[in-house]
Amino acid sequence: MCRHLMFPRLISIVCCAWEIVPNKNVKIFTYESHSDDIESFKHFLADHGDVIKSTTGLFFLMSSNLVSFSVYEINEIFSAIKNAVNEDCNWGGYDSLYGDEGTDYAIKVTIICGEGKVVKGSVD
Repeated sequence: MCRHLMFPRLISIVCCAWEIVPNKNVKIFTYESHSDDIESFKHFLADHGDVIKSTTGLFFLMSSNLVSFSVYEINEIFSAIKNAVNEDCNWGGYDSLYGDEGTDYAIKVTIICGEGKVVKGSVD
């Protein structure tokens, strides 16, 4: 079962990330797990908590190779990220729901975050 993101959606994802994440002090973290254990994802976020709490823009992309991956798991990941960022952080993301062909992870979440000066609801 191989499914890929369509090119127009890929452009949309890149544009969304570009608008959300400031281009200063950009950090990229990737979480991969062989199970759908959300608790280990929360520990991953806690391990990178200093960076995530200080960021002003965070974008994430999640995918899964699990046939049973559902909105419930997506909401759990959204909630974990929402609880990890500071209240002034501008954040958003996409789910592809389909994993990469030839990989053996169950869940993969890539987080891109950056710092910038927040001015009247926008990030400089």
